[in-house]
Amino acid sequence: MTLTRENVEKIVAEARATARRANLGGANLRGADLWGANLWGANLRGADLWGANLRGANLWGADLWGANLWGANLRGADLWGANLGGANLRGADLWGANLGGANLRGADLGGANLGGANLRGADLWGADLWGANLWGANLGGADLWGADLWGANLGGADLWGADLGGANLGGANLWGANLWGAKSAPSVLQVGGLRSGLAVLMPRPDGWELRVGCWTGTPDLLEDLISTDEGWPEATGGECARRRPGLQALIAQCRAWMDDHPDAIDVEVKRLADFEAAKAEREARVR
Repeated sequence: MTLTRENVEKIVAEARATARRANLGGANLRGADLWGANLWGANLRGADLWGANLRGANLWGADLWGANLWGANLRGADLWGANLGGANLRGADLWGANLGGANLRGADLGGANLGGANLRGADLWGADLWGANLWGANLGGADLWGADLWGANLGGADLWGADLGGANLGGANLWGANLWGAKSAPSVLQVGGLRSGLAVLMPRPDGWELRVGCWTGTPDLLEDLISTDEGWPEATGGECARRRPGLQALIAQCRAWMDDHPDAIDVEVKRLADFEAAKAEREARVR
């Protein structure tokens, strides 16, 4: 039987009246309208919340381990410290949601909208975030070890101190992201302290990509750019001369790094092929 909002509110009220945790484990809440509902600390382990409306809901500390939240609306929801380990959040809308300190270990967030969400200190170890939107999200100190971020939008995201070791960043958009102090994947080089901003060199299926501040290109293109004082995106005249030595040293470091990682591009090509195959399989299952 599918529970209604009235059913849920009654269960929650009765539990709180006796200082117990509301038990909705395994409940059928497919498509339920729980907009703004107070489900603080509730047990929703294994619950079916497919397509449910949980916009602005209070799920602080709730246990949603293994729950099905495929396509659910969780905009602005408070999931601070919630347990979402192994949950299915594919295609869910979590724009602006509070997931600080939440357990999302092994969760499926493929194609989810996490724009502007707070994921500070969240555990995303091994999570599937392929194609997810994390634009402007706060991922400071988050554990993304081994996470699949292929094609994810991390533009403007705060990844300060995040653990990206072993993560798949192939095809990800990192424009404007804050990567200070982040632990990168083995084939990604980060260089700080430059007058032009943080430099990130990463392998792509079509070759190495170098980002320095707001500029994106390759070491060869950067070498051509700094050979004159014309065309610099954020510097002119004397400032070009002050930045040039550091950028020349960066180019040399990038080339040494690429020589030390000769198989990195082949790995990304394979990752792309695997990603496309997995995407086609997922789409076929949905159809």
